[in-house]
Amino acid sequence: MKTTLLLALCLLLTGTAALAQNEDMEGCQDHPVVSRMPQFHIHDCETKEFDAFEFKLGWDAKADDVIVKSVEGRRTHLYYELNEGLPETSALQIFRNYKNAFQKLGAKIYEQWNPNSSYNYLTAVITRNGREVWVMVEPGDTDYHVHIIEVEQMVQQVTASDMLAALDKDGFIALYINF
Repeated sequence: MKTTLLLALCLLLTGTAALAQNEDMEGCQDHPVVSRMPQFHIHDCETKEFDAFEFKLGWDAKADDVIVKSVEGRRTHLYYELNEGLPETSALQIFRNYKNAFQKLGAKIYEQWNPNSSYNYLTAVITRNGREVWVMVEPGDTDYHVHIIEVEQMVQQVTASDMLAALDKDGFIALYINF
């Protein structure tokens, strides 16, 4: 009886641990512009009110380098992992799902898919109501990254007018520097 109870308790705890591994990281959620592959959870996320990200747009054969464009605005990074115990998807399956979704939105698409490469990407520029949203997906078999920039101007928070007024009035600025 004790062995059966102990075995049942171990199975319950193992199931709970597996469930916790398949849950989204606390405070993380999908971005409203794109959904996730159904068998994945958010392992990590980051959002910044204003930042820049370099989106890949193609290959420059002359320079033998990737063509990138730096885009500024509200930045979101989502890192998805395959749920525990599920069969692997393929990077191509993730790539095609997102490409099809972006095409349905009428997005401008830049892509790199090479089955012999471990690094492939899909960049989409979605324009709605005069606003641009840039999305780059970097697919893998058991995980993938989604980078999003909602293009917007930075909100200016620092002013120099007080310093300029003091300089105009007094001819100098008193700075208090503590070490």
